[in-house]
Amino acid sequence: ELDRVTPPPWRSKQELPMSRKGNRNTSFGVKEGHYLVGNQGIYKVCKFLGEGSFGKVAKCTKLGSPGFCAIKIMKSDRAGLREMETMKRIKHLDPDKNHLVKMYECFSFQNMTCIVYEILEESLYNFFQKYEHHIHLCHIRVMAQQLLTALEAINSMGLIHCDIKMDNIMFIRQNCINVKLIDFGLALETKELTTVSRVQVTPFRAPEVILGLYPLDKSVDMWALGVVLASSYFGKYPFSYHTEYDTIRAMVQIFGVPEPEVLEKRMLEVNPQRRITPSQALTHDFLTLKHLSGESHAEYAAMAQDFMEEAELEKPSSSSFSSSSSQTSNGNLKTPESNSSSCRSYSLSLKNPVSDGSMDIYAIKILKYVSDAKKEVEVMELIRDLDPDKNNLIKFYEYFTHRNVNCVVYEMLHQRLYDYMHKPTHLCNIRSVAEQMFQALSALKSIGVVHGDIKLDNILFADKNSLRMKLIDFGLARKAKELVKGTKIQVTPFRAPEVILGLPLDESIDMWALGMVLACLYSMVQIFGLPEEDLLTAGEIKVHQKTFDLHDDNDHRVFLDLLKRMLEVNPQKRIPPSQALAHDFITMRHLSGESAAEYFATAKTIMGSPSSSSSSNSSRTTNGNPQTPESKKLILWR
Repeated sequence: ELDRVTPPPWRSKQELPMSRKGNRNTSFGVKEGHYLVGNQGIYKVCKFLGEGSFGKVAKCTKLGSPGFCAIKIMKSDRAGLREMETMKRIKHLDPDKNHLVKMYECFSFQNMTCIVYEILEESLYNFFQKYEHHIHLCHIRVMAQQLLTALEAINSMGLIHCDIKMDNIMFIRQNCINVKLIDFGLALETKELTTVSRVQVTPFRAPEVILGLYPLDKSVDMWALGVVLASSYFGKYPFSYHTEYDTIRAMVQIFGVPEPEVLEKRMLEVNPQRRITPSQALTHDFLTLKHLSGESHAEYAAMAQDFMEEAELEKPSSSSFSSSSSQTSNGNLKTPESNSSSCRSYSLSLKNPVSDGSMDIYAIKILKYVSDAKKEVEVMELIRDLDPDKNNLIKFYEYFTHRNVNCVVYEMLHQRLYDYMHKPTHLCNIRSVAEQMFQALSALKSIGVVHGDIKLDNILFADKNSLRMKLIDFGLARKAKELVKGTKIQVTPFRAPEVILGLPLDESIDMWALGMVLACLYSMVQIFGLPEEDLLTAGEIKVHQKTFDLHDDNDHRVFLDLLKRMLEVNPQKRIPPSQALAHDFITMRHLSGESAAEYFATAKTIMGSPSSSSSSNSSRTTNGNPQTPESKKLILWR
């Protein structure tokens, strides 16, 4: 039946109502650049984030304070004053602990009610609307626990939210699995539900509200949250929402009279008297993981537990305003497949005792399990015998334990190669990346080590002002002799055919993965999400040639020849790193003659850039963009 219901609201061309009476332009005299005078300071309006019947939400700065805040600007009417009073009550709760939006102050200004909130990153609605993919159960579990905590907290204050929907659940920052509940403009006290005729927008409206089965109670919020989680799980909205009749009909067709046995069905129980409460839901097996017992579920249970603990680590620390990053998110929450089973990395400022007081920045990878830490450190000790700078490998400093956690200290690197996947990459840059990674793989092969997790996320820029790259994350690395037949290694998009088929493995799996990386850079076709059977033919993918400011058809032909040899399905015929370093694409032997002289000079300059020192070299780079000796017209990365 789920296949026959209507599409989800975030894939509908018609916008959902954003507030109690739908979208309606509200005219205010406030414009960008205007100032709002509050009780605790003066706020400058930078831009407007949204508008509805309530008024507007503006991104603002507070004069004299860093970071941004969000100010909800409303008419000074009953609705605005009610929200102000509600937020004053909620303010006594811990907003970070209870996953509620943080309010800084409320004030009236020129016949307007203004509520100052923390700035959050993106709503669940916008996330789905932009990227249109399902959320993994491990993320849904974390989100469910956080939102149930929020409901339990406001219920303890005698309040009901009454407007839970995708729009009102927001990620606290990019690439983070922590969410918060926002918009208490429709919140009511429990006793007030006996006097209202309508609450909730139609797609998230509980059946007792549709049928007029009063009095209502706090369980209307549990229904709405159940719909949010079901939508996140199925990737589409579970009920028709065009008319209330269609909605009720779809509920009966799908559920009938369901037994309250599993979390999703109990939250979506049609009878509100039998619907699970937030406190009961927080002790349900889905959140406590009691059902994941036994050896067969051990690995999955450990991964799920890590996501729950990681969410706790990512909770924001208290500060005046949350600073807003200028970087854009790729919209990808970390997937369990790409997440190390039990680790998280942090950047720390540590004063170097042998320096002149300057601050040195390190990256510390914190691992939960001793076995994982020891395995990674064992590989890093082997790599430390190599020259990490010469061989383009991340530099390892030390390993220690602190408060029952295992810490591996690395050099601090900068942005991932993945972050530059905004537009096709020039062949000269691809050549530079390829040469450095071939050198890294050649070095690893010389000590019998297989990386096992080469992907766009694990190739980082060594400094901000050059094209120097380094290979990171050796959490899955192992000695080649330890690669037994049938070992599951590598994330799906970069997984070699022999891994998929359960055949004997060797270090050539890294060359396949690197070939997929280079193909992504060249074609901008990311293979993420393809099933394994489709990846078996990935070597046959037709890569479209791109038009660049400078390009040479012969260079493209030679590159595609190298790519074909890297993506050879038979690992015995796949090109090894040493031969790849001698390939014409790297040596540029094919770029001869006057017609290719300018292009060759540009390519040669860029190839020289990575081997330069990590300090800024103004003759070669400007803001990370390599420059030709003759001109500065070639913009390669940004």
